[in-house]
Amino acid sequence: MERKSLGMEVEQLKVLSICVLLLARSPFMSETESPCIGLCLLSENRKFCVGCYRTREEIVKWVKYSDKERSNIVSRLAARKNRYEKN
Repeated sequence: MERKSLGMEVEQLKVLSICVLLLARSPFMSETESPCIGLCLLSENRKFCVGCYRTREEIVKWVKYSDKERSNIVSRLAARKNRYEKN
């Protein structure tokens, strides 16, 4: 049952990522581009996506964040990626 739930969770994250990516490229959105690269896969501890290094919450709420909030998130992604790659 857990494996089925994980698969479903991954599929939901993929769909959300596609929606966020499309919305982030909309002319009505802010200047900060989405860091989504279309490789949507949760880390082993399920805390963030190993494609863009955003948390699930950051991915889902991306369209609601202000440009300043998005910039703050993007500025933290490189450090998150470095920590993940060192482990």
